[in-house]
Amino acid sequence: MNLDQTLTRAARQVAAGVRPPVVDPNEIRALARRSQQRKVSLVATAALVAVVAASALLVSALDPRTSTPEPAPSPSRTPTSAPTPEPNPFPRSMTPEEVVAHPGALLSTVAIAPDDPDTRMSVWSVSCTRPCPGRGPYSFSALALTTDGYETATYLRPGFTTGVDLHVSSPRDGLFLVVDISNGHEWLVGLDGTLRPVKRVFEELSPDDPRLWFQCAGRWRQTWCALDPTTATAYEWPQDWDGSAARPDSGDRPWGANPEPRATSATGRLEAWWDTAGGRQVRTLAEVTKGDYVLGSPPGEMSLWAREDGYSLDFYTSRDGGASWQKVTRAADDLATRDFLQVRRAPSGTYFVSSIYPRLRVWRGDASGGPFREVYQQPALDVPETTGAGLWTQGDLVYVSGYATVAVSEDDCLTWRTIQSWR
Repeated sequence: MNLDQTLTRAARQVAAGVRPPVVDPNEIRALARRSQQRKVSLVATAALVAVVAASALLVSALDPRTSTPEPAPSPSRTPTSAPTPEPNPFPRSMTPEEVVAHPGALLSTVAIAPDDPDTRMSVWSVSCTRPCPGRGPYSFSALALTTDGYETATYLRPGFTTGVDLHVSSPRDGLFLVVDISNGHEWLVGLDGTLRPVKRVFEELSPDDPRLWFQCAGRWRQTWCALDPTTATAYEWPQDWDGSAARPDSGDRPWGANPEPRATSATGRLEAWWDTAGGRQVRTLAEVTKGDYVLGSPPGEMSLWAREDGYSLDFYTSRDGGASWQKVTRAADDLATRDFLQVRRAPSGTYFVSSIYPRLRVWRGDASGGPFREVYQQPALDVPETTGAGLWTQGDLVYVSGYATVAVSEDDCLTWRTIQSWR
């Protein structure tokens, strides 16, 4: 209510006979002026605050020492979320040396040069653990080669799959032969780090060096190949030699166990087969589920083994081309739960048998007869399972491998040197 409205109302009250209130026009005018001044003061104060705030923002923007606050996102735009990390980070690349040195590297294959056990080869791999990243790579592999027991080493990437059944031998000094016995491929690995795939041809070649003969994947079982390391060529002999225990240079016709496609474990029969001028002959020697040929039998002799219980081995031998067979039973304690890889004869005629479960073990039997006795047992159990387990001979040397261990004997399987260092 302004001043004029107050005076008009007072006049009307007097005219109506009502006792008017005491009105001091000067006080009323003063009150009005004070009210107006307060409004002006509040407006001025608000304007001053706005100016100060704007000045502060301008000064803050111009001062490099003062960080600028992030602007609030516009209501019309959706903020972008941070990328989700991979579920299990895995390196995009690894050098062969990094693979071998990795604490989680898996040892899959081991080998030595029998005449120089400090010359060694090992195969390693590193794989991602589940859950793996959505994109590869998911694993890396490497070879580690040495001539001084891994005091120094040469590293390279393998040109083959490391998770298959790889058998490794030494066909020549300074050279390893890797045989993928399951898929029929071979590679030559030089100590200088060279790796060459071996070409397979179907021709007959008879090398003079017995180290150049090796068992390779045949049409239904292992057959025989001869290696030419200069040209990296494997000469596979004709189909007649598939599954033969006899080597083509032995002077014998092919012979073996369990003709195509039968197996003792499936048929419950150990069958011998041998080729003659009149064709292939087959004879059932025993009703068992465990048995096979004796590898390394001397020329002119066919020999197969069978196991009926865990305490003896039966040997069936023919020395007259299959016309007659003799059975000899030899005691062999502690074999009840053992699974054999091979029964083999050393060049001296000594028999030896190996098992890899639950650890690598070897039994020896004299050529003249008598019981088999254990001559080697792997010293440790906490070693990984590796491929390429088996028995080999090279001259007077015998060596066995399995579960990341190679053992070498230089005295006809009586004593053994253990090798377990692979990087």
